[in-house]
Amino acid sequence: MSGKEIVVVQSDALKLKALVAKRLLEEVWQADPQLFKQTVAQLIDIVPTKGAFGHEFWLSIARKSNNIAFEAIPMRRNRSGEFEFFMRLRSAKECFQNEWHFIGSYLRPWETEQETADRLEFNGTKGIHFVRIAEVWDIARGNHGYGIPSISWINLVWFDEEPKEDETRRWFSANRLPANMQENHRLYYAPLALRACQTSDSQSIELVYLENGVKL
Repeated sequence: MSGKEIVVVQSDALKLKALVAKRLLEEVWQADPQLFKQTVAQLIDIVPTKGAFGHEFWLSIARKSNNIAFEAIPMRRNRSGEFEFFMRLRSAKECFQNEWHFIGSYLRPWETEQETADRLEFNGTKGIHFVRIAEVWDIARGNHGYGIPSISWINLVWFDEEPKEDETRRWFSANRLPANMQENHRLYYAPLALRACQTSDSQSIELVYLENGVKL
């Protein structure tokens, strides 16, 4: 038997054990829900707190708890004086597929807001700064099968060095948003950000009025 065949056999054996364990836990749930919960809690404690949980595991936990989403809205004025938003196009394999959206992420356990901001997918960005402008109770993800109760922290974002544009990440005029833009970002987040920039005199907000590091 080759090494590759051994790996396949081991993998199949683990999958079989996992199915058996699932069936046993289902029987425990039917017989003693409290014991089931205690057992699952002990199993979850085995998982390291730091780092990504993996999509399926995280999703199962997120549906059972309140979550904090860090929403990043980069803004600037272009040379014509128009406000612009930086957005990313989701792939066909993601939720909200093929829609433009403001880049964000859920805060991981023990993670600070700055650590969340630093790992967001901006192209070649250096020095991410932010200021929170709103908190939104958001269950819109439920319309796409997620059903995750979330509190979204809406943040204006600016950079020491701006992200590079490509076919999936680019700046859009606030007056000409793409038709295929994520609905709650278009209806709620973009207007919130625009209103904050248009009405605030704070230095923090003013810093987002930049293009290539030059105040306009």
